[in-house]
Amino acid sequence: MQDIKLDGISKINGGEYATVAVNGIAQINGHLKSKSFSIDGKCKINGDTTTSELFCNGITEIEGKLKATDIKVDGILTVNGDHIETQTLVCDGTIRAKNLINSEILDANGIINAMQVNGNKVIIKSHSGKFIKLFLPPASKINKIKADNIELSGVKSQKIVGQDIIIGPCCEIEDIECSGTLKVNKRATVNNIIGDYSLIN
Repeated sequence: MQDIKLDGISKINGGEYATVAVNGIAQINGHLKSKSFSIDGKCKINGDTTTSELFCNGITEIEGKLKATDIKVDGILTVNGDHIETQTLVCDGTIRAKNLINSEILDANGIINAMQVNGNKVIIKSHSGKFIKLFLPPASKINKIKADNIELSGVKSQKIVGQDIIIGPCCEIEDIECSGTLKVNKRATVNNIIGDYSLIN
């Protein structure tokens, strides 16, 4: 397998590569498989993407689904296919998923927009930082979040299902189903809570 480096304005066919590095503006037509995929420019993939490592520091749009062992996003990643499937997802930028994000560990200080997020540990702190304002609208919008351990701030969601849940400031949650411990910040809005849980301060 060969290494591909795309500088300037490029257009290539999909295929199987060792590493793919985009530093300019690139379009990839077809399914892409690689060991490592890094984007520092702008890239559109007209197909599915499968890689061990994805580093998105620029703007990336994937028309198909995305499967990767590890994903790191500091830029903007848009996935229009059925799902994002990964073991570890770290986001300090923005992720827009049309459907499902399935990640064992999700750690985001950026923005996540998706229909559903499933995982073991999900941490989304969209309004974290030194200069957080007292009242901000939710930055991340996720219809449903399901995980064993959940910690959120700056998130709007219709339903949260988990064992140990922390709802931080600037959250708007319609329904919570909790089977362990639950902590809700006074600057969060939660309309309904069900389950066998212990409320902690």
